[in-house]
Amino acid sequence: MLSRLPSLVMGLVIGALLGTALFPAPVKAQSGAAIYLPTGRYNDPFVFCTEGVPEHGWIAVNPIAGTWTAINYYVNYQWIPTYTIVCPRGMKYGIWSGPGPANMSPFMH
Repeated sequence: MLSRLPSLVMGLVIGALLGTALFPAPVKAQSGAAIYLPTGRYNDPFVFCTEGVPEHGWIAVNPIAGTWTAINYYVNYQWIPTYTIVCPRGMKYGIWSGPGPANMSPFMH
């Protein structure tokens, strides 16, 4: 048993390193203010927070409060937890100043 101990420890270390590489933790600043979570709408937080995901049956009501409403009897809840975490961190509304509608720049999403 003692002769297998170094290989067992090495296996645990390699497993821990692979687990960290395959499943990284979300990035968070020391203050707790910064966060990165992938969002719906091609990872465009402006469109995601201002419009929601209508094709999933829900739209944004007040992103700063994290409120949304169903627009269909079927709601896919996949992105709603992300919406309630990410969007209130914006702290205030912004306006879109790019060319064309926000959900069409640089492509339809």
